[in-house]
Amino acid sequence: MLIPQRAGDPLTGPKDVLGFLEGSDTDNTRVGILQGVLLIGDRQILPLLDHCWELLGREGRRLLAHSWSGFVYASTIEFLMGWLEKTDDEADYGHIAAALVGTFLGVLLSYGVLNPIATNIEVAGASSAKYLRCIKDGVVASQRGTSPIVAIEFARKAIFGNTRPTGDELDEAVRSLKAS
Repeated sequence: MLIPQRAGDPLTGPKDVLGFLEGSDTDNTRVGILQGVLLIGDRQILPLLDHCWELLGREGRRLLAHSWSGFVYASTIEFLMGWLEKTDDEADYGHIAAALVGTFLGVLLSYGVLNPIATNIEVAGASSAKYLRCIKDGVVASQRGTSPIVAIEFARKAIFGNTRPTGDELDEAVRSLKAS
């Protein structure tokens, strides 16, 4: 724990960090502090952040709206929605809308594109590993002095159940190899 709790308050740390906002001399520093607290990703901090953007100038609010990390938390969306709801500055609308669209686009890309690609790569890797495991089990069994048909059976057992040939299919394949 970096900052010990006072009176059992779990928000002691974020409150202390947000206390640096008013003492900060630049909007960049204030934006960094707000982003750091938002990256906690906990909805409990939202009341602490209420109207914090009012401490920023026009350029600072633009920076805040465009400075999101690759992490998307419900608290971030709620912060942006609350800011959009409470701001009176029309210049903020475009910046907040762009941040929301960017956030939703990031979620769509990660769950709709990257996650399926990663899953396919994982499945392909598992299939390749099973293929190599099949070869290894057959070679190891053969090196231990088992008969060739038993070594082939060890290799067969390493194949995934849905693609594993039956014992009869294996016997037929071995017979066809002997015949040729």
